[in-house]
Amino acid sequence: KRPFFMKKNIIPLGFLLTLTSNIFAIAPGDSTQSLNLHKTSTTLNTASDKVTATLSVNDRSNTNKDGEKRYYDTFKVFLNVNDEVTFKQESSKFRTVLSFVNLEKKTQFSFDNQEFSGKSTTSLIYHATTAGVYTLFASSADPEQLGSYTITKTIKKVVPEKLNDPFLASCLKVLDYRKNKYQSILGEKVNEKEGVHTYLSSFKLTDNSTDEITFENGGAIYNYNSLLAKDLSEAEAQKLFLEIASKLNNYALSKDWLRDPTPTAKSTLFAISSEQDMITVYLKQSKDKYTIKLVFN
Repeated sequence: KRPFFMKKNIIPLGFLLTLTSNIFAIAPGDSTQSLNLHKTSTTLNTASDKVTATLSVNDRSNTNKDGEKRYYDTFKVFLNVNDEVTFKQESSKFRTVLSFVNLEKKTQFSFDNQEFSGKSTTSLIYHATTAGVYTLFASSADPEQLGSYTITKTIKKVVPEKLNDPFLASCLKVLDYRKNKYQSILGEKVNEKEGVHTYLSSFKLTDNSTDEITFENGGAIYNYNSLLAKDLSEAEAQKLFLEIASKLNNYALSKDWLRDPTPTAKSTLFAISSEQDMITVYLKQSKDKYTIKLVFN
């Protein structure tokens, strides 16, 4: 899921960045309030809106250096503190793409990276730690696309749990060790293959974990890999995976990190990320046995 930047169908990141940079030049009258009709309050913990809109030649557009033009619409959305908003864009006319700009003018993207098969869906989730008016872009992943689409906005109040969990405390230690490329916990070198150097870690995420540190590209890429459990049954692995994902999700909420959609029983990975760090938990299957692995990168 995460290496989508390498896929051939991905919309160029430069287009997205150029597109969202235009938000702040748009006059208030240019942004529709269609997704801003219902809000949470002290007595209302959920709110939703749905809009049907159309990309047309009369919409605002962005043209990249290759001459490719994409049309887009913008929407204003008010969020209260601890509002978790989910946007879902659907279209039978083009591959969908959403970008969301927070109050610090930082942008979160989500888009359909599959071949268009007659229906496209994109979802984006954001947790607000500051009340205010946010801006959502809706566009097409491919140039010169026109046609109708829908966006559903769903808001629910989510209060992060207190972060007094020993497992999370260990995760924070790993993030701290990462600041100096894990040099203070670098143990014996155990493998070198195809430019990847693997070392044991003198720190263990849990009492039973197997922890290693890898370096690639001459040390430019450095990851902390923790094998938390192996030889599990499917039920045991799913239970542990969801427990860890829930803890990571709570941490992401408390720190305003980006995070994947809430995992389900069918999920095999869940990731949270800041501008500097990413933590991903994996559920992997080998024949009829399962392992749980945590990666810091």
